[in-house]
Amino acid sequence: MRPAIPGGIPGVIVGDELVPRVFTAGDLPWIDAVLTEVRAAVGRPWLELRQRLRAPAIAPPSAEARALVEDVIRRRLRGTISAAVDPRRARAALFSAAARAGLPAPTDAPARAALLAEASGALGVAPGAVISSLFADLPDARLVVAPGDQDAIALLAELNHELVSRVVRRATAVRIRLRGNSRAIVLGARRRGLICEVRTTAPPDGLDDGRRELVVSGPLALFRHTRVYGGALCSLLGLLPWATELALDAAVLLGDRTVRYALRDRTLLRPAGPGPTLDSELEARFARDLRAQAPGWHLVREPAPVRVGEREVFPDFALVPRSASTPAAPSQCWWIEVVGFWTPAYLAQKRADYLRAGMPNLILCVDQRHGADDLATLAPGPVVPFRRRIDVRRVLAIVEPQAPPDHDRVAV
Repeated sequence: MRPAIPGGIPGVIVGDELVPRVFTAGDLPWIDAVLTEVRAAVGRPWLELRQRLRAPAIAPPSAEARALVEDVIRRRLRGTISAAVDPRRARAALFSAAARAGLPAPTDAPARAALLAEASGALGVAPGAVISSLFADLPDARLVVAPGDQDAIALLAELNHELVSRVVRRATAVRIRLRGNSRAIVLGARRRGLICEVRTTAPPDGLDDGRRELVVSGPLALFRHTRVYGGALCSLLGLLPWATELALDAAVLLGDRTVRYALRDRTLLRPAGPGPTLDSELEARFARDLRAQAPGWHLVREPAPVRVGEREVFPDFALVPRSASTPAAPSQCWWIEVVGFWTPAYLAQKRADYLRAGMPNLILCVDQRHGADDLATLAPGPVVPFRRRIDVRRVLAIVEPQAPPDHDRVAV
């Protein structure tokens, strides 16, 4: 019997390569049986459905596959709470009554009945309603809701997407090679605040052929915010089917060893739209504020990427002085990048890339919530920290100083 792979990933490890057990058309019969049981359990507690999914008639290829399908269905349907009174209120009333009586865990029936009577009187419901409401919000006590018109094929696609997501959540580094719609995918990665380096394979003097490579830090490469970062990285997976060609390679940490994972089949990922993100809303608000408060500057959103050797930089904004010659030289402009997750080394590399590109006037707007270190550890250079809103006044204090630009100032 092979040992289970950490992270609930169905599959095997061959040498130093992780080979997940992908769901195929051969799995459709038992997946369809799962959906039949879900529909039969509508209105019943989740615990009953879990027991039904362990029936011999449902034969997934492994215990990990069974657990994965349960997780996917639970996350999609969630379940509803059926209770006469809010379970939190029921617990508060009963436990408070016990505390006042000095009986945190009464063992005799009369004492329990007295506490229950006091709680039910305070809540205005029958004692039985208090009992049935106490833990009605626990996952297994919630009631199963109908899965809508989802069929076995749709659930199979969702299972494979979740399978890849589980692998990526355990990655220390992910390399994604793309062709077609690659710029849109890069912007999607940046809007999610991912720590990524962008490279292009196009000839320096040639047209953009849509080929790009993203080198993305994995969640387990960070010491903080790994869960939030993992969610952001997994949300990028839904954009990868936009590419006409895809090759994803990851270094995956499983226990005390690192293994390789390779994905070449785009159909294992469920396509998704870019969707609204906090970063895009933040940038739109910043653009409005800047236009209102900086009449001497022309604001350009998402200027064209700039190549630096094999790498590319993607500014979020360019501030061009209205008094500048047309077209303005890069050194006359201020370039602004909004950074979500970060490490000091990542920010230092960004600054070095802009300097190599002849764009020294770089302002990094850095999310204080998602840093891997303290801002005081950063290399010199204009930095505007923010939490949920970028303070335009701090940006203008850098681009419109009383003295010449000070590239060693951090606006904190």
